[in-house]
Amino acid sequence: MKNKPLPYRSPALSPEAAFSLIELLVVIAVVSLLFSVTLPSISAARKSALETKSLSQLRQIGIAMHAYANDNNNYFPLGYYYKKTETSTVERTYATELLSYMGLPARFYLPEGNPFVSPTCEVPVRSGVSATFTPFTYSVHGLLCGDTSLEDRRLKRTGVLRPSEVILAGDGPQLNNTYATANFSFPSEFAMAGKQTDLDSLIPVGPDTDVQGSRGYLRYRNRGKAAVLMVDGHAEMLQKGTVKYRNLIADR
Repeated sequence: MKNKPLPYRSPALSPEAAFSLIELLVVIAVVSLLFSVTLPSISAARKSALETKSLSQLRQIGIAMHAYANDNNNYFPLGYYYKKTETSTVERTYATELLSYMGLPARFYLPEGNPFVSPTCEVPVRSGVSATFTPFTYSVHGLLCGDTSLEDRRLKRTGVLRPSEVILAGDGPQLNNTYATANFSFPSEFAMAGKQTDLDSLIPVGPDTDVQGSRGYLRYRNRGKAAVLMVDGHAEMLQKGTVKYRNLIADR
């Protein structure tokens, strides 16, 4: 009598092929370990990409700044202007002055797709409709792009003796309304002519936070670095604690 063949049993269903609880726990532990190791790298790569985009935006602003200066007797755009009368209020910033040079409409109030808003901002930026001006988080040099509300004391582009070293625009602290202040004003070498401070001395860092009391300082929001645009048009990251007065003083 012939032996009957045993019924076919899939290897996947055999007890020998099944995972034990210990093996499952080991797999889960390995996957968790790999995730914890790669997550910081992914986060760092994302931050690096955003910082690169911020530098690219500053270079675009630099091109617009120089195009404006070419059309305006070597003056960069005003940083801020405010005038109120009985019938009207006029408020302008360097960003509103540059809109046409950036290929943007004259009334542009959105933070999205806005080259004046840093992609590395930690505080969400609101629409500028209520303030009637374009939102921005980059501030500009207070002497080269001064506040002209009372008097225009701007220094001409041709008056900058070290254009590759002097900051024209860069990361500013966001204020309570989520915008930066238009002009850098601290230290005062950012906004005044005739300063004799040693060029190689380090500037005070300032509060380095996004609050009202930090207005006018540099903001080191890129992993301890500030994204800046120099007068000659190149953009770079400056490490916190290494910025010198030669990066602020524009007239010598």
